[in-house]
Amino acid sequence: MSNENPDTEVPVTRLDRILAVSSLTLIVAAVICFVAVIIGSMITVDFSTPLWTILSGIMYYGLPLGVVLFFTLLISNTVRRAKLAKAARGNQQR
Repeated sequence: MSNENPDTEVPVTRLDRILAVSSLTLIVAAVICFVAVIIGSMITVDFSTPLWTILSGIMYYGLPLGVVLFFTLLISNTVRRAKLAKAARGNQQR
C-alpha cells in the first residue's frame, strides 16, 4: 500500500494523453520507416517515387518531433508535480 495522500496525485489531463500517444506514434513510425528504407536500399528500389519520399520524410522528421513531444510531456508533468508539492507543503504548514 502507498503512504501517499490521494490529494497529492497528479491528474492526467487530455493534453498529457495526446502528447504521450503522439510521441509514441511518431517514434514508432520513424523506426518502422527507417527499417523500410534500409531494406529498400538493400534491394535497390527507386527512392524518387512518392511513397519513398513520404517514408523518408517520416524517418527524418518523425523521430526528432517525437522526442520533442516526449520532452514536452516530461517537462509539463515535472512542473505540475512541483506546483502540487509546493501547494501540499503550504497546506501542511498551516
